Amino acid sequence: MRGGSAARERALAAGVTARAASNLALRLEGTARRSEDYRARGLDEPRVDGSWAHSGSATAGASWIHDNGYVGMAYTLRDDDYGVPGHSHEYESCHPHGGSLHCGEHEPEEGGEDHDHGEHAHEVNPQVALRSKRFDLRGEFRAPFALAERIRLRASYTDYRHDELEEDEIGTSFRNEGLESRLEIQHVPIAGLRGVAGVQHSDTESRAAGAEAFLPGVKSRATGVFLVEHLELDASLHVEMGVRHEWLRHRPLNDPRARPAYRDAATSFSAALVWEPVTDHYLTLAAGRSGRLAHPQELYARGIHLATNTYECGLLPSGQTCGGATNDAPLRREVSRNIELAWRRTVGALAFGINGFHNHIDDYTYARTLDQFENFRLIKYSQRDAKFHGAELEATWRLGPGLSATVFGDLVRAKFSGDGGDLPRIPAGRHGARIEADLGELSATLEFYRVDRQQRVADFENATPGHQMLNLTLRQRLAGTGLSWYLRGSNLLDERVWNHTSFLADVVPLPRRGMDFGLRYQF
Repeated sequence: MRGGSAARERALAAGVTARAASNLALRLEGTARRSEDYRARGLDEPRVDGSWAHSGSATAGASWIHDNGYVGMAYTLRDDDYGVPGHSHEYESCHPHGGSLHCGEHEPEEGGEDHDHGEHAHEVNPQVALRSKRFDLRGEFRAPFALAERIRLRASYTDYRHDELEEDEIGTSFRNEGLESRLEIQHVPIAGLRGVAGVQHSDTESRAAGAEAFLPGVKSRATGVFLVEHLELDASLHVEMGVRHEWLRHRPLNDPRARPAYRDAATSFSAALVWEPVTDHYLTLAAGRSGRLAHPQELYARGIHLATNTYECGLLPSGQTCGGATNDAPLRREVSRNIELAWRRTVGALAFGINGFHNHIDDYTYARTLDQFENFRLIKYSQRDAKFHGAELEATWRLGPGLSATVFGDLVRAKFSGDGGDLPRIPAGRHGARIEADLGELSATLEFYRVDRQQRVADFENATPGHQMLNLTLRQRLAGTGLSWYLRGSNLLDERVWNHTSFLADVVPLPRRGMDFGLRYQF
């Protein structure tokens, strides 16, 4: 059980596993959660309208367990209802005129367009009703044949639907139905190599209907094959290698002649060298090349996306325009060349790790903002070469039995190649400290960190102010009872917190000070 103050949260989860026969195990579990609009600083109203959420789920499963493995099936039903914060009905009439937004009724003026909007009769915040049914199959078999140590199988079927409602009437419906499967074979050691080979396949179909259906129906099929290997050259030197090749096809179901099908393939591979020159001293050098293929939303989006306050433009149907462009060339696959160097060391009571990375991405796909009206954006999925680099650091001192102190930090920079402009929605740097005390049955964690002001912003972005975060968690196990409890205080300094990585960074702040209490019983 869990309760929280910031959003008046109440949550319950329960599960039981029982033996039904000598080789048969049954599992039942369920969850229920209700939270209201959470409190936040930085708004005229004390609560964020539309941030409430009510959810529930139930799972029933069974596994047949034998000496050489198991096979099991489960059925999960999920039922969620939640609000959509940051949405304004003022934007429902917005649409692109060339590369600019037109919202409501207005007449062009000398020197350009003058944004304006009309009044909307609705005052109720929209909400989403989500329903999902899922079947899962999992199995593992040890030593199935001469060259295999074990085989693992996973497969699932999902039937997902969510409806966007305004004043209890369905405005738009989204549905996704599909099969996913994965087969892995762990082979016996071959010339010192230990590894896993496998194949993964998915076949899905998504559909949307209604006033804000910004995506056509799309049938997607993806197949990938992969191999991961590990080799110990000697006691102090290890090599890890991996390769994956994937084929992907998206086929629009609404007028496929106007929206071209997408078909492409990509290969990814990587290698890492792990060196331990002395005990508890590790140096790791990793390098790789990865390919990423386009998502249906990047290809076919065209219309208002309720959750992000955007009008999205993807690959255009023949003869139509969006964001000032017509008849786009197909999106190319992203190709990222990555390198990472890490150092981990333990010296007495001190353990620390530091790593740095650099990624150069050809044809990086991103949502480029073309125009903005108030908090509503016109975005176009575009491609440019980009570079990412950053570092992470963590160091822990054992101050005494059950007592330790940790300092940590992370930083990432992302810029376009060429003009060096900043990429949108990149997180700011973070640094802080944490003290942990373990007194047997009782433990405590006190954490403080600061997120810097993010002023490296892309076009149409605003700088996001920094904030400080203080969190405290207490936990206790009640010996001999099976009971344990925790008390967690979040944002104890009651800071105003904005998330720069969100499309709603200027609209929806994160929760203010809150206390959560949880109780757990195991038997």
